[in-house]
Amino acid sequence: MFAQKEAKNKLQVKGQIVNSLGRVSNVFIRLVEKNKTPDTILVKSGRYDIYIPLETEILIEFIAENHYTKRIAFNTHVNGKKKLPFFDLKINLNEISLWNLSEENIDLMDFPVAYIRYNFKKKLFYDSNEKYSRIISKELSNVKRN
Repeated sequence: MFAQKEAKNKLQVKGQIVNSLGRVSNVFIRLVEKNKTPDTILVKSGRYDIYIPLETEILIEFIAENHYTKRIAFNTHVNGKKKLPFFDLKINLNEISLWNLSEENIDLMDFPVAYIRYNFKKKLFYDSNEKYSRIISKELSNVKRN
């Protein structure tokens, strides 16, 4: 698995996976990199610590039974920068039983909820599409539920 190999030329991403009741166990994390075979990791404890390759774009999917899949897009292009901070990413999964989205709104869950990229001036990774993320969150809060 490329996500668990040594940290050289990789970005460390770590954090918790939670829902409305607390930590979520038995979560699959799928890393999808363009033109490569997806890599999948099982996280049993609700805490994860992965390494993703630099100088690429990658989609990270958090998949748990009875939850909607959460997707985060990463652009790890850092122009060869060597010293990088780890990225702390807390994932809030939505339970299907609580959200119960209608057929017409389920597609909203297919979009990444964030687009993380490196800011060279601030020397950190951030959600470069925060406005879009807020729009998706607002749409989800207003959707029809079954």
